[in-house]
Amino acid sequence: MFDLKRVSVRFKEEIKSIEKERRIVILSHVDADGVSAGVLVHKALRENSFNVVDLLYPKKGENGFSDSVIGRVLERKPDVVFIVDLGSYKKEFKGVEKIIIIDHHKPEGVVENGVLFTSFPPPPYISAAYLSFLLFDNIGFSPKDFLGAIGEAGDFGTSVKDVPMYDEILKKYKKKWISHVASLINAARRIPEFDIKTSTRYLMNANEFSDLLSESEAKSTLETYRERVKREVDRWKRVRPKFSGSLA
Repeated sequence: MFDLKRVSVRFKEEIKSIEKERRIVILSHVDADGVSAGVLVHKALRENSFNVVDLLYPKKGENGFSDSVIGRVLERKPDVVFIVDLGSYKKEFKGVEKIIIIDHHKPEGVVENGVLFTSFPPPPYISAAYLSFLLFDNIGFSPKDFLGAIGEAGDFGTSVKDVPMYDEILKKYKKKWISHVASLINAARRIPEFDIKTSTRYLMNANEFSDLLSESEAKSTLETYRERVKREVDRWKRVRPKFSGSLA
């Protein structure tokens, strides 16, 4: 069973050990959970005067712990790296003083100089974005609760049980709209353009959940992506399977 109180004590120790001027890079996944997690961590740190220099994501088809991704992280010359929603593996980020991993997948190891904060194994089913929200909330950083909820809805829906404060947040913002925003974020990675910049900008520009429901260039673009994905899914639903003998 996930022990939030115990994990939060260690998380607070790790955050307190980071000097405010140290260069921080965040590396996150590209789905609704990952983008929400990356933006939530970015905002929580920036709003508490930490020196976040970049938020990065793997390119289409890249593994989050591939040499190419690690290379791009190291090009930013970070002192501290946050890795969210990308799993946990035994890899090396040369020259990085501290690596903080926030994740919910089964770990395959921990990076050198790394500390893993995980909600694995479930239950409860807590996504990386929602775990990020819980951790920063427990140390008094006032993270954006709606970003945690978007990530949770994107990975596990709106009916999961025993997730702290989740039901209250869903009532506050309405399940329908949390789910809708999650679907917009996911649409950006499902199109050929793989437009994670727009989904990131959409969330980054939101100070309140209502900002995500207001018309904007980013929202309009994501709505278009969502319709394209829906049309493609509907098209494949209409395609009749071809049979060869007894096999489809």
